[in-house]
Amino acid sequence: MTTVGGAADDRNSGAEVASTAIIAFLDDDARAHPGWLAALVAPNFFREGAKARVKTAKLQIANISTALDAMALDTGRYPTAQEGLRALIEAPSGMERWDGPYLKKLPKDPWSNDYVYRGPQGSSSYEILCYGADGSPGGDGDNADLSNLD
Repeated sequence: MTTVGGAADDRNSGAEVASTAIIAFLDDDARAHPGWLAALVAPNFFREGAKARVKTAKLQIANISTALDAMALDTGRYPTAQEGLRALIEAPSGMERWDGPYLKKLPKDPWSNDYVYRGPQGSSSYEILCYGADGSPGGDGDNADLSNLD
């Protein structure tokens, strides 16, 4: 047990836990058992990959939102739901003062799905949605929806 500032702290650091686990997986010839090491490392690897995809989706949503705001400054309005995000790439018919393209191309979300755009309705703002790993509305964890309104 170690003490920090006079208080007992029996929590192991991540390095201590990892080194203890690796030593436990060594056999008499000091060779690591690949299956055990994979079982130890794989969950963290996949969890970090999922976090990276969520962060990427949030950044892409922010970039799309910025492009929509720039278009609205130029044209005086956001695209309708019917015009959709395509209005950032190609001028919708009848939209004066369009000065795009506002994006080079429309990104796919990190799970290769299209982002969903809901145009402004009444006093509510537009919404950009990513339906997560499962590509369906709702869900938890990696399947949770992401929105610019979150």
